[in-house]
Amino acid sequence: MIKLVALPLIALVRLSAVASRILRWYGGPRLMGRTVPPLLTEAAGHSGKHGARQRSQRPATSTREARRPSVPRRVKLRLVAEAAGFCQNPSCLRSLFPDEGEPDSSGYIFEIAHIEAASDRGPRANKGVTSERRQSYSNLLVLCPTCHTVIDKAPETYTTHQLMEWKRNHVAAIRKTFGIDCYESRSDARKAILPLMEQNQFISSQYGPDNEYRLDPESEQAPLWKRKVRSAILPNNRKILLILDANTDKLSADERHMLEDFRQHVEEMEERHLGERSTVGRRFPIGMRDILSGGK
Repeated sequence: MIKLVALPLIALVRLSAVASRILRWYGGPRLMGRTVPPLLTEAAGHSGKHGARQRSQRPATSTREARRPSVPRRVKLRLVAEAAGFCQNPSCLRSLFPDEGEPDSSGYIFEIAHIEAASDRGPRANKGVTSERRQSYSNLLVLCPTCHTVIDKAPETYTTHQLMEWKRNHVAAIRKTFGIDCYESRSDARKAILPLMEQNQFISSQYGPDNEYRLDPESEQAPLWKRKVRSAILPNNRKILLILDANTDKLSADERHMLEDFRQHVEEMEERHLGERSTVGRRFPIGMRDILSGGK
């Protein structure tokens, strides 16, 4: 039996920091990624007051490029979450969110890079794919600005295959760090996710919006609930998804459908608490509490 490595404090602190910085990425004053769409820049009130240290978005060079679809916000959240705050170049692994007191600690130095070019003329271009496919999760990875520049300057060296391998190995390494692997049985996999679900359920019952404080606009519970979501529930949700995705062979057809329902709940919750979404997303699927119950 493979057990989940217990890293409660380190894991939650690290992922909490990533979560809070992703929040500031959407609403903070410094948006440094070249692929950040103009909508986010404008929404953040990006004034350019940081001078030479600011990275500006390159202007479109053609009408077709100006109409190029932007990377969906949900895809960005997933990419940054799976990168766990590090450049996905295995020979770099630079922290993408500098700690307080370090140079650029008020900024965010990650960029979302294309594996196959975003246009027909870019590095590693593939003219046989659609614009939507170019901006999809499978064609993107997270890099520091230096590595992003290097791979696009030398596409013959940094091939599509190599970049896909970087991303795949990085995600696998993150799973290994958290002890996430294929389990021998359904019961073993359930034991891995049960503590995470129980913690989320307890936090929701004690601090969630279904409590009476929702009737009191001055209650301090609402900000506390938001902090609990970012520091515990969202990281736990991602770990649950990683475990279940690594063990889908043990899920029934109904459970796989429920997993996708849970994934949508997780992504919409992240959009609400880390992005700009203000409407309430779908609720936690109750059936998830019994997933992997019974059987061997």
